[in-house]
Amino acid sequence: MIIRDAIEADDTIVGELLVQAFLTQYAKKLPDVSYTVERLADLRNQSAKRASASVLVAEIDGRIVGTVWCRPG
Repeated sequence: MIIRDAIEADDTIVGELLVQAFLTQYAKKLPDVSYTVERLADLRNQSAKRASASVLVAEIDGRIVGTVWCRPG
């Protein structure tokens, strides 16, 4: 596994990874929570996240399998 800084070319993949995680895994844990179009758009807006924080991705065999967003305190 490789952990590295996210780059612009990762934005679409990371955004979709987050959307799918929220719609599947988080939905199992928080079934009463609904995700608005605006919230899903925010999850996909990785360029804004990279502009204001550190975004890291985890890669296995060249495929992004995870991400974390670290905002300054």
